[in-house]
Amino acid sequence: MLLSRATIIVSKMPHRLSVEDLTREEAHEVWAFLSSEDRLSMTRQAVKVQLAKECGVFIEQMDAVANGATLTELLVWESSDSDGGTLTLENITAMFRNPNQDDEWVLDLCNMMNTQEAELAWRWALGERLIMLRNRMRTWGKKFSVKNDTLLPTETLIDIAFGEVDAVVVTDTSAFKRLRRWVGDEPDAWWLVPDCATLLHISDGAVRNRRGDIDIEFTPLTGDAEPCWSWVNAVGTLRCHTVNQQLSYSKYQEPMSLSWAESMTVLQKYPKSGYIILHEGEYHLLTSGSITLYAQALTVRRIKNIGYEFTIGFKDGLDIIDTATFRMKEMVYDLESSLKMRGITLHNSHTTHDIPDGLVLSLVYTWSPSDDWHLRYAGTHRDMGISDVDEIVDYYMLVGEDNE
Repeated sequence: MLLSRATIIVSKMPHRLSVEDLTREEAHEVWAFLSSEDRLSMTRQAVKVQLAKECGVFIEQMDAVANGATLTELLVWESSDSDGGTLTLENITAMFRNPNQDDEWVLDLCNMMNTQEAELAWRWALGERLIMLRNRMRTWGKKFSVKNDTLLPTETLIDIAFGEVDAVVVTDTSAFKRLRRWVGDEPDAWWLVPDCATLLHISDGAVRNRRGDIDIEFTPLTGDAEPCWSWVNAVGTLRCHTVNQQLSYSKYQEPMSLSWAESMTVLQKYPKSGYIILHEGEYHLLTSGSITLYAQALTVRRIKNIGYEFTIGFKDGLDIIDTATFRMKEMVYDLESSLKMRGITLHNSHTTHDIPDGLVLSLVYTWSPSDDWHLRYAGTHRDMGISDVDEIVDYYMLVGEDNE
């Protein structure tokens, strides 16, 4: 989407823009842009210093000229009088996330935008009154979904506004019950779910994921199905479900015929697997448990509003291969101490630090309703070395080569 188009859409929300003035895809793209926390990979001060350098003045002189204006307003002053329309949202997000700090890029970017485009772009990048823009779009979503008091996600409000899902179905969660963890002995019946992230709950004409959010792909196809759980089979070719009924997108699966003890051994073959359990009329879930991987931490950077991002590697023969990343919101003491021992302090946002001396971390590959399947930090192992790092093939077997 062109930045100029996004500017028009945002400026007209919430009261001067109807659902006929844009497409559902455009609405989702604008919201994904506004709601992103991965924005400018520099501090505000660094941008200010860069602007002063490119203008050939000291910061104190620039502040005097600004006379109380915000940094965004200063940057908008440097924009052009053109019609704009040359940059896309993808263009500017890439520029802001990966600026070449060795070049003079701030004024060049400003000159590529008109004042309206520059205001939206820089407010987004710097987070300046960004919450107002988000609230403006959310208000628009509430208005056209006729759900002014709802706590539904904005993405769902957009889908309701464009008629993708029925508002009544979306807000009726009476039949949805979160899965409880199974802690008993042999249950009445159980089904193997090769990947628990694919579980969907079907009831009263609605299909929801494990968080309770509506699934707009399958909900229109559901009809008056009895409550049940559905999942993707082991080879990913179709969906299965737990109640003997006809569904266009899912097929009834008989419960496991193996003994409970024998069934436990099957879980070892599927690291993301679990059993949907039906016992005394209630559904439960027993997963295969978390899988631990040992990786070498290669780089680390602090990302404002997000936390800390690590690049990790696994062994490919004798070499450690840069393989994946994981994030953690808070730094733990053991890991922070190990980084400080290597001369790494993480005060500045977005500065990437190489981690020397083969720091080994344990990571758990786990699922959560908010983050889906992901690597989660489990521990720092100062007594381990490169020989203890897992092979890259073990990582691929668990996660898949296309995970990143």
